[in-house]
This record gives sequence, structure tokens and C-alpha cells, in this order.
Amino acid sequence: MSSSLTAAVLGCGPRGLEHAEALGEVEGVELTAVADLAAGPREAASRATATPGYPHLDALLDAAVPDLLVVALPPAGRAELVERAATAGVRGIVVEKPFALRLSEAERMTHAGETHGTVLAVCHQLRFLSGFVELKAAVERGELGEVQLLHAAAFGNLLDQGPHLVDAVRWLAGERRVQWAMSQRGDGAVAGLPADRLPPRSSAHPAPAWMTHHLALEGGARAVVETGALYQRSTGFRDEWLAKRVTVVGSEGTGEAQASGGGRITTASGTRARVASR
Repeated sequence: MSSSLTAAVLGCGPRGLEHAEALGEVEGVELTAVADLAAGPREAASRATATPGYPHLDALLDAAVPDLLVVALPPAGRAELVERAATAGVRGIVVEKPFALRLSEAERMTHAGETHGTVLAVCHQLRFLSGFVELKAAVERGELGEVQLLHAAAFGNLLDQGPHLVDAVRWLAGERRVQWAMSQRGDGAVAGLPADRLPPRSSAHPAPAWMTHHLALEGGARAVVETGALYQRSTGFRDEWLAKRVTVVGSEGTGEAQASGGGRITTASGTRARVASR
């Protein structure tokens, strides 16, 4: 059976290679190229995926415009790349989080997508983990009643794991818009945490080591989001990076989902149901 869509990956670091390998497993999609300015990662990805490797986006597009493009590069300079790909006729572009570091860059990319009919997507995978899917279904079935409060927590900083949490909170709340936000910041080192409890900070994720955020959502619901070293660990802790979780408090019950798998739903009647594991 021939593939119906062609795909390429821009950025051949560890995450880009993961995307390339995953695309190779998707039925109906054919990985046709990878690209990276750095020769070492580019050549390694080209060998691993048995696809041509190009030194930059323009060379990739000159060879053949793919239907789908994954941009697995840091956010700095990403807006221009997305604009060029959309202008060239790429039908769908997937970008790593955070989507952008500045609102103006986000607006440039969304405008390019709207202008050229290109679908843009961000890697917010919590929506696809079974525990989160089941929690979302419970909310939509009305098992928890009216959503009143959401609490989300993760080890990575605001621009590292924070985008996953904010996306999950809005998704679980029915895509309600954020009306206002208030944040506070702190330095995890001041709390005496050892180096291995401090999340890495990089040019791609330039945010403080710890922050709390209060979000007011349309309809009156509120959300509290904790990002960084001082976040509250979940019960049954397994791993800092898998400790991401969201709790939904409704008028008729509560529910929780964790990235490590599973969670719990407690209804007003007192019945409890384990959320399916990953």
C-alpha cells in the first residue's frame, strides 16, 4: 500500500530523531527527508531513518515539498522557518513546545498558517495519554458536575513542562479562554534543593526554576498551575518527568490523571473508579 502523505523532520537532535522514528511507524505516512545545520546529527539521523539529509530547510524544500513538516528546533528563529514552509506549500506543520517565546512570533506563525491554508499543531501529548483521555470523558459526561477548579503540577519550568499543563487545563475545562493570569516566581536553590532536584534551564526554556500561576477561565472556573523544582509531587511518585498531573474539582466530584499512568475519579455518590493506565 503506497503512502498517502510525505513527511520531513527539521532538527535532528534527540527529539527530532524521536519524531522521525515515530513517523516511520505511522501507516499512510512516508518519511522522506531530515534536515539540520549540524552535519553530525544530520548524518546520523539520515542513516538511522534511511532518508536523505539536507543542511537547511531551503535545500529540503528545493528537493521536494513534503505534505507534513515537524520542526524539532528551539523556538528562537522558528517563526521564519514556519513562514517559509507554509509559503512553499507544506500542508501541516508540527512544532515542539513552547510554541513561541514572544506573542509576536506566535502571531506570525498562526498568520502564515491561516494565509496559506497550513494546519499548525503543537506537541501537547498529555491529551493522548489514556488517563487524561478518560478524565476528559468523565468531565464531558458530567460525572464531576460543573468544573470549578483545576490544579496542575510538573517538575519542568514554565517553558519546559508548563505548556503541557496549560494546554491540558484548558482542554479539560472545555477550551475556555484565559481571562487573566497572575504568577509568582522563586529560585529553587534558595530552598536548599540539591542540584538533581533543579530542572535544567536552557535558551529554549528560559524560565525561573519555580513558579505558581493563577488563571481565571471563562465561566468562573479557576486553575492553579505549579511549574518547577518546588512543585507538589504526586502520590505513588516514580519519576520527576512522569509526575505531571492535573486534578479537576467539580460540583459533583473530583478526578485526577497522571503522566506516569492512571489516576482516580471520585464521584458525589462516593464510588471510585481507577482511570485506565497507559
